[in-house]
Amino acid sequence: TLQTVGPSHARTYTVAVYFKGERIGCGKGPSIQQAEMGAAMDALEKYNFPQMAHQKRFIERKYRQELKEMRWEREHQEKEPDETEDIKK
Repeated sequence: TLQTVGPSHARTYTVAVYFKGERIGCGKGPSIQQAEMGAAMDALEKYNFPQMAHQKRFIERKYRQELKEMRWEREHQEKEPDETEDIKK
């Protein structure tokens, strides 16, 4: 937390994110949590985290099979009511 401004009932907090000793993001908000979220979003927009792309690819590969299975199940669940209606006719 860098700064706290205003009376106790209407404060504004300023928070910064540091990475390897360098300030990479800053955010303001009516609560510390909102200021932290703003600072984190600012840091993600401005700073290029080289590991982030790798982590995204890893997660996509890991869950790709599960997503395929979920889609397959959903498609088959949608087809089943149609088949039962055809049998009734």
